Amino acid sequence: MHEPLIEKYWLTLRGDQPEERLAVAQEILNSSVSKIAQVAVSALCVLLDHGHVDDARAYLEQEIYDRFDESYRTLLPLLGHVYQRQFDFVNAHLVFSACRQLNLFTGRNQWAEHEARQVAFGLAEHLYYAELEQKSLHAIGIRSRVLNELALDPLPDPAGSGANRLPDFMIVGSAKCGTTFLYDLACKSAGVWQRVPKEIHFFTNLYNFGAPFYSRYFANCPAGLVCGEASPDYFDVCNPALDNYVDAAGRIHEVAPDTRFVIVLRDPAVRAVSLYNQLVTNKESSGPRSGMRKLADLTLEDLACLNGGYALKSGHYIVPLRRFAELFGRERMLVLAFDELVDRSAVAAKLCRFLGVASPEESALGNVATNAGGHSQPSAALYRELRAHYADSLAELADEYRIVL
Repeated sequence: MHEPLIEKYWLTLRGDQPEERLAVAQEILNSSVSKIAQVAVSALCVLLDHGHVDDARAYLEQEIYDRFDESYRTLLPLLGHVYQRQFDFVNAHLVFSACRQLNLFTGRNQWAEHEARQVAFGLAEHLYYAELEQKSLHAIGIRSRVLNELALDPLPDPAGSGANRLPDFMIVGSAKCGTTFLYDLACKSAGVWQRVPKEIHFFTNLYNFGAPFYSRYFANCPAGLVCGEASPDYFDVCNPALDNYVDAAGRIHEVAPDTRFVIVLRDPAVRAVSLYNQLVTNKESSGPRSGMRKLADLTLEDLACLNGGYALKSGHYIVPLRRFAELFGRERMLVLAFDELVDRSAVAAKLCRFLGVASPEESALGNVATNAGGHSQPSAALYRELRAHYADSLAELADEYRIVL
């Protein structure tokens, strides 16, 4: 009965008409073809490829709800991935945990085990920041550690060469200034090992668990390659004016004193609004969904109130810069202005020279994605207020580092 439709669908996969492929995939899913059939699973993946994540979620949830025993082996890992795509890390982790318990990460579903690890990392980060105001730091820290343990690859030999591996570099900040872009750019070099996810937050969230735990994140780095991480809060929290001040630079110096640091800075007036936007949307979701809310009516008072004014106060870059320079020396710091990131080739060359690795091939640079979050710009009046607020620290930044933002 469905043979002509199924044959038509497979033909669209070999063609170069993506809209036709999507239309036929939707037709397959709206028909009575079993959702656990190979063609239906393929059609669901086409929906995901075209960004129709909500539709894929609806199909999967309905099918698994109606026929759980018949469908879970095939569809449950895909549902976990859909939740992951929607940054619904709580539900994604629950589903992937069930998949692991049911031994579903086998055969065609082996890909899902990697995704489950990324979800565990993401959920650990979300829980920390979502519940930070509750001050239950012990409970938050324990849950973060447990989730990280679920995601970390066990070491085959605790006494092996990677047992005490530490990062060669850290992209430490500032948040909303392009740290993800810079990390991905560095990892395009053949001399850099890329760990996923890039953010560990050890020196802010997990420091209590000690250096041996931290080294596990880098233990699988192949010999001869450079490795690092990118946690922008290391820089941002290193300001005594903050309610949640942490001397992250001091902690790093105790554990990894030979590390090099990459720091990128953006106009603090624009950056404050971008970070505020992320903080607000993170509170209202089950995962980091920056850029989901527009804040055209934002005021300076709003910025000063949220999280003790974190988005506002952390824009005084000169304070943490001085602390990192005091401990590590400027020669171990590469400080970039956000506008430099426009020229990918130039910034990649500068970054790789600093890290002592070969620059990536020019053809690889186009695959480095920028943050897709759409952030509100401050109103003209707010922008003027913010520039006045940051005037003194911007002048000091220009004087000491010759960086004009």
